[in-house]
Amino acid sequence: MKVSAVVVTFNRKELLIECLEALRRQTRPLDALYIIDNASTDGTEELLGKEGYLNGSMENLHDGGVIKVNYIRLPKNTGGAGGFHEGVRRAYSDGYDWIWLMDDDAEPLPESLERLLDYESDGVAALANLKVGIDGMPQVIHRGFFDFNSFRWVVRPINPEINDECIKIDHASFVGILINSESIGKVGFPREDFFLH
Repeated sequence: MKVSAVVVTFNRKELLIECLEALRRQTRPLDALYIIDNASTDGTEELLGKEGYLNGSMENLHDGGVIKVNYIRLPKNTGGAGGFHEGVRRAYSDGYDWIWLMDDDAEPLPESLERLLDYESDGVAALANLKVGIDGMPQVIHRGFFDFNSFRWVVRPINPEINDECIKIDHASFVGILINSESIGKVGFPREDFFLH
């Protein structure tokens, strides 16, 4: 099973490096990393070069394995939707079984990918973990249910209690979602015209 990550960035180079370093520390190493730069103007490409992320590969800091690194600088800012469209399209075309999406300000814990993959099985379209803010509070808006019988609150969050229970959900944001490539084959790539929605 081959797993790649897609990280979309725009003008947050310091946070991007923290995100990439967290991806390098995963106990279940990534096979590839796609950095999608939405035409940053803050020296992102220069910092990535200085930190060794433009060499085509990086060492996984957990086991010393090799992670293939793909840096793609887009000619203009296409927003998160455009960046994820480009990254998912490339990772899917390159044949990865699972594609892990996140913004440049995400910082997954070292065991995040390994724990997500514990729930991988036939028929699972995607896996969405709990997101926690820098204040330690769960960010419940990133995943949940739809209640079409409600007049006011169609989108319902999941109870924020942290546990190991795996439950079926209706929606999740692109912050840390791990998507099965078979699902992408059925529904297609993220719609780039949404920009940030």
